[in-house]
Amino acid sequence: MKRVSLDMIAKEVKLSKTTVSMVLNGKGDLHKINPDTQTLILSVAKRLKFRPNMIARNLSTGSSMTLALIVPRMIDTYYGLIAESMEQILSKLGYQVLLGTTHEDPVKEKELLLTFEAQQVDGILIASTQHNLEDIKAISDAGLPIVLFDRHYPEADLPYVVVDNYLGAQKLVRHLIEAGRKNIGYIGLNLDLTAIKDRQIGFENAIEDHVKDQHNLKIVDHKNAKSDCRQAVEELILDQGVDGIVFETHYLALFGIAKIREMDVDYPNAVSIVSFGDHEVFSIFRPEVTALVQPVEKIAQNSIDMLMKQIENKLNSTSKLHEVVEPSMEVRST
Repeated sequence: MKRVSLDMIAKEVKLSKTTVSMVLNGKGDLHKINPDTQTLILSVAKRLKFRPNMIARNLSTGSSMTLALIVPRMIDTYYGLIAESMEQILSKLGYQVLLGTTHEDPVKEKELLLTFEAQQVDGILIASTQHNLEDIKAISDAGLPIVLFDRHYPEADLPYVVVDNYLGAQKLVRHLIEAGRKNIGYIGLNLDLTAIKDRQIGFENAIEDHVKDQHNLKIVDHKNAKSDCRQAVEELILDQGVDGIVFETHYLALFGIAKIREMDVDYPNAVSIVSFGDHEVFSIFRPEVTALVQPVEKIAQNSIDMLMKQIENKLNSTSKLHEVVEPSMEVRST
């Protein structure tokens, strides 16, 4: 079946191709085209099942109405929820979302950045690997709106929305201390990310005199997180005798809980556990798991608001381009 063109619609309504194009691109009112004429053009286009040439439309309007979203992985519940929240918000604004996952690979991230830039997206939302500052800055300097979320480059003046990871870690430690825990351990990842480092520093500064042994802080290989986390749990409980453990991420907590159950440890009585990052199963587990909650909807909304201000050229001297969001505690049984 032959594709319906602007020429075919113009011939049907007996008007110029330019007039038809203006109406179909939503510029009828701007060019003072009679409302009845606009209605006629739109009805004929619908009857003929006209499908616009998006490339041509992009050139005409200067907008693709598409945005790129880059996350480390979708299998991670946290990023999955953020992606879903962002997609819902952007859909209401009329945008389509192009999704890319880096799997913490800087090379893959660079490829995605260059690909989305070449596809002429209107903007980029990214939780970066933090190893592509040069490329991200070049894209921003070229005029393509970009907002970093969850992770940012402290040394660069780029728009971002992040969680206060330092404060979050301190909240978790204080919860354990207030619960009477005296020997608290920590299991984290060996990722070179500001968010991860801030959590570890927050733990170390909050713990002060409550740790008996420096080995209470265990850093595991993110590529072997499950097996290394299980081993770290065993060492902390059997060798260091901890009575509380802070897990740096929700999935480390899941690995750790499974190991604790296998060890037949009386938790939360003998060992109390807390997680940086919540998961839907934590309220189902018995005992329920106390977690630090990252405000997904707020991160998504504020990141998009920040991006839209760039796209719509509404930035001014009072515009907020750096935002640190405070996480909250969901205190349960552990």
